[in-house]
Amino acid sequence: MFRLPDTAPSQMKRRIDGSPKTTHTHTMTAGKHKLFLYGILLLFALVLPTFSATAQTVRRWREPEKYDTGEQASVAVLATGLVVEFHRNPPPSIGFARTIWYHIGRVSHGGIQWGPSHKMNLKTTDVAWPQVAVTPTGQVIFTYSDWTTSLHSDLIYWTGRIQTDGDTSQTIDWAQKEVKYDSGFHNDLALAPFYTYGVFTDVHEAKGTGSGLYYRIGHLTSDLRISWITGTNGVKYESGMNPHIAINSDNQVVEVHQVTSEWLLHYRRGTIHAEVPSLSGINFQESHCYNN
Repeated sequence: MFRLPDTAPSQMKRRIDGSPKTTHTHTMTAGKHKLFLYGILLLFALVLPTFSATAQTVRRWREPEKYDTGEQASVAVLATGLVVEFHRNPPPSIGFARTIWYHIGRVSHGGIQWGPSHKMNLKTTDVAWPQVAVTPTGQVIFTYSDWTTSLHSDLIYWTGRIQTDGDTSQTIDWAQKEVKYDSGFHNDLALAPFYTYGVFTDVHEAKGTGSGLYYRIGHLTSDLRISWITGTNGVKYESGMNPHIAINSDNQVVEVHQVTSEWLLHYRRGTIHAEVPSLSGINFQESHCYNN
């Protein structure tokens, strides 16, 4: 709390003794102090609620709403408000098949209007970690691990199309199905906001007992096959697990992962040189620990 200055005893004495000049000077000074402090208090009264309201707006989340049952969900959102979500179903009991389902929804009035759930007809029932990415024109890239652990897992992709201005009852028109593109586990996909240079990235764990992390850069052909511009195999860039990657419109990359057998989280920054074929790859900087 601010305490406003009181009139000093010396000022009162001068006033009684009849010293108007001195009393006037001190009275004016005290008045200025009071006005200044009143101004400070008024400023706090006006500004602090604004800061508080701003903080509440930034941190505000809507109440969670159930849209399905499942786990390991992955989601992509288009500029049109269309949403594409994939997830794995929960195990009803030991020995039952694990399958992957998808929804198409649309952002509406702060929530999401979901269409029906669609089951993927996959070649195996031991599946994990579905991932999805969608280009601005509605080209869909769906990937998954075809085993529930890394020991025997390969990475599979499907590609198809959706209507970006269509309704939520539509289904994905698949063009390529069940294409093995690498050995590995628990991958992540990312493409730039405006699909800069028409490329996307994939990061994933090594197959088996290895601790390596690998990346690939690809683009979609006219028949929606994936052409890998980094070659036929992944490029090792780190050791770790649970990798995730994001790209901005300048092809700058941020990758995060967990250190194997520890709870430490590391990140790496980098740049994609997809516009120069001879330099196709990610120029990663050093790995930094940012949390645990």
